[in-house]
Amino acid sequence: MKKIINLTTILLVSSLSICSWAEGRHGKKLKIFADGQTSYKIVVSDKANSTETFAARELQRYIRSASGIEMPIIRDTGKGISGHGIYVMLRQHAPQSIALNDYALGEEGFAIKTFGSNLYLAGARNRGVLYAVYRFLQDYLGVRYYCYDDERIPKLSTLILNEINRVEKPAFPYRGLKGWNPVSVQWHWMSKMGMNYVQAGLKGFKKRPKRYPAFVAEKKKYDMIFDLGGHYILHYLLPPEKYFKKHPEWYSLILKDDVVTAQGDNYFEKNYNMSAGNRKPKQICSSSPGARKELVKNFLKLVRQYPEAEIYSPWFGDGMTFCQCPSCLEKGRWRWLDLHPACQHWVKPAWVVATKQLLQLVNPLAEAMAREFPAKKVFTIAYVNTSPPPKTVMPDPNLNIQFATWHRCYKHALDFRGDKNCHEVNAYFDENLRNWVRACNGDVIIYYYACAKSAMDGRMMPFPRMIVGDVKHLKKIGVKGVVSQHGWPWAMNLNAYTLAKILWNPDLSASAILKEYCQRYGTAADDMEQYFTLMEQAMGSLHHPEALGDNWMGTPQTRMAKMNEFFTIFNKAEAQLRKAMKNKFSKLENKIMNREWDLFTWTKQTFVIQNEYAKARLLIEKNKLDEAKSLYRKIKSMSSGLREKTKKLDIDQNLIHKCYPWCSRDLKKRLKIK
Repeated sequence: MKKIINLTTILLVSSLSICSWAEGRHGKKLKIFADGQTSYKIVVSDKANSTETFAARELQRYIRSASGIEMPIIRDTGKGISGHGIYVMLRQHAPQSIALNDYALGEEGFAIKTFGSNLYLAGARNRGVLYAVYRFLQDYLGVRYYCYDDERIPKLSTLILNEINRVEKPAFPYRGLKGWNPVSVQWHWMSKMGMNYVQAGLKGFKKRPKRYPAFVAEKKKYDMIFDLGGHYILHYLLPPEKYFKKHPEWYSLILKDDVVTAQGDNYFEKNYNMSAGNRKPKQICSSSPGARKELVKNFLKLVRQYPEAEIYSPWFGDGMTFCQCPSCLEKGRWRWLDLHPACQHWVKPAWVVATKQLLQLVNPLAEAMAREFPAKKVFTIAYVNTSPPPKTVMPDPNLNIQFATWHRCYKHALDFRGDKNCHEVNAYFDENLRNWVRACNGDVIIYYYACAKSAMDGRMMPFPRMIVGDVKHLKKIGVKGVVSQHGWPWAMNLNAYTLAKILWNPDLSASAILKEYCQRYGTAADDMEQYFTLMEQAMGSLHHPEALGDNWMGTPQTRMAKMNEFFTIFNKAEAQLRKAMKNKFSKLENKIMNREWDLFTWTKQTFVIQNEYAKARLLIEKNKLDEAKSLYRKIKSMSSGLREKTKKLDIDQNLIHKCYPWCSRDLKKRLKIK
């Protein structure tokens, strides 16, 4: 049976309505539609652009789906309209009578207002218009956008609104995902959730893709910030196949680990023996004037080739082989463990800090961009070897930073102190992040992995409480936003949903966001809420859910203890999911629950392999080599079975390609198996 819904009802339905607005309960009520009838039309300005028109069509589509009413779209030519109107428009197209405050709207906020018998959905810019429409649909019609392939539209017979005077703007200027499919599907869901930023790697753009015109059209429609760049862009700008033979000095000088480890700070005073290392096209030598000059030339050429991007992100290659010539390294504490011994469980003694190298290479790019394209931004990444803040070479005023919290603890938010097993690592990242914020005149945002940890491995790794804690902390210390890496979409739905919500309004609680998300499971909502809570506890118990082997802290005994702790909680989560599966579901809910079960069983199999690896390491420690060899053979067999399952589930095979082969190789080496 169709429902009658009014404003009071929907406020009870939506526990997450943002409270930066006021409602008058005793003013005139607006009957938008009732029993299949309406006197309302959707109105756009006669100057409406394509995004305003698209927003109006979206409103029309959702109202039709909810009520069966085809509300017409008309253009306001200034002569007035018959009947009542729902006006969808930019701030500059709105009448003065609704008094939109520029400060309250900011650069991309929205307003939902009633005036007389009309309703106004207005935005500060194109994406703000979309936000106004999608938030109206969410908070007044009860529409939910749970993930890219699961939205819910209630069936309504009547919609009556009280007076509304609501204005909102997001808390962070950058709210994004590094996408699995930047065109259409992802951008549409992000727009519904109030996100605005997509980074696309350069790899697919070395030659202009055939789909690039469609990409640009979609970007324009959703008014997304387009960031072109990522790992290896410096290599794309200075390709070794073109330059290395003639200019080997433009590339990194790489020493053997034992040579680096043996060096003291007098390394910078003595005549360096070039025979101890070789130039290799791994990274760029930042102290080479010729390399920097050619990079600037090729970078500006790239910007001219792809002028549609607002942001360009030149990063180093994803690896540890930074140049180790004395001119590139920073005198003083130039090795990582000299800077922060607490990271010794995942940092090799020979790793060098490359922050100076990063800034020597990208500062000239930022300077050139400011001269030729002052409206565009340059971002680079502080990541692994470049996490420590600068000491001598400072960021150019036009340079912005994406700070990556790789290998952080996933049990607690960054500002948590009190768990001796992990707080030193989070303190390390938090301290470095704060110092980058102080050192950088530009924007500092977080390049995040909360979605990626689940998506790239296809495992159920929900982190809603950690995400909410992180974002609240980031707001306090002046970070301007978050862009989270991810790949395979449906593994990370809850994390992406949580991130989108909290980036718009950091005053929300993790429990409220989780409770709303779990409504998608119907009668199993409460059971699924408990399931996700247990799963987050289980994943957090490992601190580094993605880590294997020597990346785990401590002895084999410690590794085994961690796995025992993990499975104690994990088994409770499985029991909770089994309980949830016994509920009665609609056809759609049943499909979603079966998907959750597939994801859980895959996750369980991967951690069983991880557990067997931990057992084998402990057996080797106790010199029980025959038993360890038996586990080695078991791991190889189980890994092969997982490979087949990835094909069935269409899961990103990051674990198969990287982690489990590493387990086998490590045990094979330790057991001296030929």
